[in-house]
Amino acid sequence: ATELTYRELDAASSQLARVLIDRGCGPGSSVLVAFGRSNDAVVSRWAVLKSGAAIVALDPDHPDCTGDIGGATVGLTDSAFADAVRGVGAGSVEWLPLDDGAVAAELEAQSPRPVTYASRLQPLKGTDTAFVPAGGQESISYDALAAAVDRAKAALAVDYESVTLHIGAAGS
Repeated sequence: ATELTYRELDAASSQLARVLIDRGCGPGSSVLVAFGRSNDAVVSRWAVLKSGAAIVALDPDHPDCTGDIGGATVGLTDSAFADAVRGVGAGSVEWLPLDDGAVAAELEAQSPRPVTYASRLQPLKGTDTAFVPAGGQESISYDALAAAVDRAKAALAVDYESVTLHIGAAGS
């Protein structure tokens, strides 16, 4: 498992958020995210939230789903899933495999400085959608996401010295 410092996460997600913003992603839009367990999966989710768009999670074991893609016009993936997801959003979704050379060069050209309110295309409201679960379940707003994080932080006694692990199904 590759470690990623918060500084590295912040820089990489800011660069990716700028690429998303340049493609029109922001409050009121959504971005497809299809990865296995990886640092790119974490960076992508963080970048989508920084852009103000909603995350539409695709199950990497079933990336060919035909469910609601939340009107997404951009999708993030890697070469392991690029072929499998190419048909999702048939022609209306621009897929960006983060390990592709051209995409990596575009990311590298972006500033690693944190994305700010002024970086976004429009203001982000707490009622804007932050996450659209696979399978068409009810979406989650930025306010609801922040409240859930606050509850988890309090329940788990998380502080600045805490270490977290990616939790997933056995064998994933």
